[in-house]
Amino acid sequence: VIPTGTLSAVPWTMLPRLRDHPLTVCPSAHMWLSAQNTRTGPPDAERDPRPLLVAGPRLAHAEREIADIARCYPTPTVLTGAHATVEETLRAMNGAHTVHIAAHGHHERGNVLFARIDLVDGPLMAYDLQRLTIPPRRAILSACEVGDADIRSGDEHLGFTTALLHAGTATVIASGARVPDDLAPRVMTRLHQALTAGAAPAAALAQAATHHPFNTFTCYGAG
Repeated sequence: VIPTGTLSAVPWTMLPRLRDHPLTVCPSAHMWLSAQNTRTGPPDAERDPRPLLVAGPRLAHAEREIADIARCYPTPTVLTGAHATVEETLRAMNGAHTVHIAAHGHHERGNVLFARIDLVDGPLMAYDLQRLTIPPRRAILSACEVGDADIRSGDEHLGFTTALLHAGTATVIASGARVPDDLAPRVMTRLHQALTAGAAPAAALAQAATHHPFNTFTCYGAG
């Protein structure tokens, strides 16, 4: 789906006829093609033995979610508690294949560079992503609102997720709305189980959210 104008705010994955189907949303056909070319690789490219898993503060389920996901991988890099700082997260994100962040998220309408994800020592801002020299290939943001975007003239999408896509990340899984606390750990764990089984991101998300009609997560970029 390449939405225009107000259609960018549609929660596509909540539409009953689309709920169980692999679905990818992208701001433009050009960005989709670039993301698709970045994602292209060997048959096992979706399998990542050492993803970066980060848990932010003041979120009841974050550390449990990260612990459950970590069991899906042989050698994950895990940042929780005092280790989940902005600098350490950015350092580990640089060049990573897969990044998963479970934290509070905020979209700042009208000031999109201040869209952010809360980490233990402060916010990871959308503008901080410009410091990445090699953006992660895939980012999974288990956070509220960071899939949202402001739409400017010419259907330009601006927000945390699109900042990653513009930086060169091929696939971002994020929510454009608030995420029910009890939904994220279940959907995210099933998502990673499907990814490690070899499913592509959009298909993995569809499998993970099959029994969750209020799933707000969407696959952006290349699916």
